[in-house]
Amino acid sequence: MRPNTRQRLATILILAAACLPACRGPGVRDDFDREPEDLTDLIQRVLPAYVFVGGGSGAIISSDGYVITNAHVAGQSKRWRLRRADGTYHSASLVGTSPGTDLCLLKIDAADGLPHLPLGDSDGLRIGDVVIAIGNPFALGNIDGKPTVTLGVVSALHVDRPYAYDAIQTDTPINPGNSGGPLIDTEGTLVGVNAQIMTRFGLRQNTGAGYSISSNQVQRFLPSLKTADGGRVSAGRIAGLGLSGKAADPAVVRAVEPGSEAERAGIKKGDTIFAFERAAVDTVRDFAGALGRYPIGTEVVLRVRRGTGDKTDEHAIRIPISKPGRAYIGIRFTRTSPRSTAIGLIDPKSPAAKAGLKRGDVVLAIAGKRVRSRALYYRVVYSLQPGMTVPVVVRRGRANVTAHLHVAERK
Repeated sequence: MRPNTRQRLATILILAAACLPACRGPGVRDDFDREPEDLTDLIQRVLPAYVFVGGGSGAIISSDGYVITNAHVAGQSKRWRLRRADGTYHSASLVGTSPGTDLCLLKIDAADGLPHLPLGDSDGLRIGDVVIAIGNPFALGNIDGKPTVTLGVVSALHVDRPYAYDAIQTDTPINPGNSGGPLIDTEGTLVGVNAQIMTRFGLRQNTGAGYSISSNQVQRFLPSLKTADGGRVSAGRIAGLGLSGKAADPAVVRAVEPGSEAERAGIKKGDTIFAFERAAVDTVRDFAGALGRYPIGTEVVLRVRRGTGDKTDEHAIRIPISKPGRAYIGIRFTRTSPRSTAIGLIDPKSPAAKAGLKRGDVVLAIAGKRVRSRALYYRVVYSLQPGMTVPVVVRRGRANVTAHLHVAERK
């Protein structure tokens, strides 16, 4: 980074810190009363924990060499040669990956005493907090060997994004190549893993709306990733629970399977789920997003309202998240192109047929996630849970048609 750029960034941070006391009311954190660390010093302190992962990014999160990055950055590779910001190389192996939440954990071989970024508490962030991204935009660091640093603020919290169900939205400039890199706060702790950007017109460049997987999402999946032995970690499901309606409808329990975890936990048909742990649930979409924040084996608390009119009771129900079912939609693609998402065949008894999908329809999006290839289609289907009702957008002739499809379980 050029000296004048560092000076400008430092000036921005100092001015932001100076105005904060005047903007804050009673009952706020008092750690802003102390002298803020110089931005240049902060960046120099955290840079040694950054690593290049191919054309993307990652961060060392422990002294013994665990590295967090995105699943879409690591891909299918089992072995890696990582390069740190100081130019040193390290061999690393895949420990575990979670494609459904876009997280991947690598481990540097025989590591000890490595500089690392501690995981912060992303729930402690507030809109307007200053955050810093370190990355490899457009793989420029593969040319000059240096990562770049960008500065911005937290724009929104707990955003439900595809594969990032508990995302931090930020205006910190993030571009392709920043994926997998750290989003840090002014204490130098990792509060997010940069993963996505909002784009328009197919332009893959920063628009001022970037998304990072929250550090608390990382914390929830980290134990499972560490014990995955090179395998996959999935977000789970509430076994035996079916919700009614479309994605924007209230999260009302449609059915409870006899003998299931849902029944044993005390969930009843007609219950309305209004909270999932600390996340408010207003719709079926909210429930699906909250569920995606937790791996298999986690025990969570659902809060439900039971009854009608003025006689509703509230119940806190503890229930484990179990292994996800295999989603079944019931379509096959044409063989014209391996990338084509045009439907060639539909099982007449499948969810696709019941939703009104037709042969020749071209699948454009499922559950709000764009489908640009068959690989993306299967990745989206992998993330779905049986019992969900999701919108499917297809191109039929010259028009786009939206169908609401109730996902079944593959037998």
